[in-house]
Amino acid sequence: MNKIIISLLFYLIINPIFCHEREIMVGIGNYEAFNCGLRHHFKKFNFEYGLGTDFNIHQQGNYNVILLGLGKKICNKSNFKSHQLLVNCKNFVWRIKNRSNLFTAYAPSIGLSDEIKLKEKLSLSIYAGIIWNTVIKYERRTFQDVGYPKEWNANFGFSLYYRFK
Repeated sequence: MNKIIISLLFYLIINPIFCHEREIMVGIGNYEAFNCGLRHHFKKFNFEYGLGTDFNIHQQGNYNVILLGLGKKICNKSNFKSHQLLVNCKNFVWRIKNRSNLFTAYAPSIGLSDEIKLKEKLSLSIYAGIIWNTVIKYERRTFQDVGYPKEWNANFGFSLYYRFK
C-alpha cells in the first residue's frame, strides 16, 4: 500500500513540476501488439509506458505485454518542426499462454522513430529497431507442439500520440 501511495504522490506532485507535456498513446506493433499508455516529455528526454495485447487474433494464445520506454531527440533543428527523429530504448515484459506453452520474457529493444506532426496536438510515430528476448519463465504444458522465441528479432510499430498538456 505504501508503494502505491508513493507512486501516486510522485505522479500527482513531482511529475507536473518537471514534465513539460503529456500525451495519450495508442498504437500497434509486433511486440507492443495493440497498446495504449501515456508519454511524458521532460527537458532532455521522454518517458512512455503502457499495456498491450493481441486479442488472440492469430489464434496462437493469449499475448500480453508491459511497455516502458525512454526516447531522446536526435535532431533539434528549426527545419524539423513537422518531423522529429528520436532514438528509443524500450523494455518489454511479455507473456504468451497457449495450450502447449507458457512463456514469460523480458525483451529490451533499441531503435529509431520518426515522429510526424499531423495536427497541433496529434502526432504519428513510426518505429523500427532490434530486440533481444530472454525467457524468464517457461512451462511446457503438452508435448504436441514445440516452439521457443527467437533470441534476436526485429521490432517495429506505429503509435499515435495526443497531447493534452
